[in-house]
Amino acid sequence: MFDIQIVNYESRYQSAFKQLNLEWMSRNWDLDEADMQLLDDPQTHLIDTGGVVLIALLNGVAVGTCSLSRLDEQSYELVKMCVTRRLRGQGIGKQLAEHAISSARRKGAQRIYLRTASNLTAAISLYRKLGFVELDCDANESDRCDIEMEMPLLQVH
Repeated sequence: MFDIQIVNYESRYQSAFKQLNLEWMSRNWDLDEADMQLLDDPQTHLIDTGGVVLIALLNGVAVGTCSLSRLDEQSYELVKMCVTRRLRGQGIGKQLAEHAISSARRKGAQRIYLRTASNLTAAISLYRKLGFVELDCDANESDRCDIEMEMPLLQVH
């Protein structure tokens, strides 16, 4: 296990955020203009709209990321979660996801939703371990994602 620090996004991490996501996304899909806009400017497309971008640091170097995109007052979508290929399987993704879940709870969310692809088996396994459950998946506009999952969040008062 590595000594990982999870921090909130700052502009100095933009290049790492983009490269980490490009590393896995480009292996699985053709990227479109919307992908590039988000990767080039997560501040505008995620944070300024009420979302969260987290960065995992190992010895000060960004090695993973996970984001929450605000869907509405009570819901967030878990997006752009990845760990650099050489460090996968070390628990970094789990730490990122747990921080994202905590962030959503602090923001008053009642659920976290995500879309993923059936070929991303390690990610799906992690999501299930964290408490996400599969939803009936409607046909959607993207051929990238064929699994929808959600995690209801209990509010502690």
